[in-house]
Amino acid sequence: IAVSAHTDLELTGDKESAIAAIKELTQDKGSTNTASGLASSGKEFAKDGREGAPKVVILITDGESNAGSDPVTAADDLKV
Repeated sequence: IAVSAHTDLELTGDKESAIAAIKELTQDKGSTNTASGLASSGKEFAKDGREGAPKVVILITDGESNAGSDPVTAADDLKV
């Protein structure tokens, strides 16, 4: 995540493209801003999420959150 989050793959039902995107992930050097990544997930759900569909976040991180706001609060903000 580094200092800010970015989206590598928008919401999709295409399993193959999701697997390909995961295989292409690289580790950014620097800080780990987990809260920013979680907030980005919420924005993606609001933008492209389907009404009534389960909203699930799978968080993959390279280490301890050491930048940005509290990731627990960010995760709580996603709960509906």
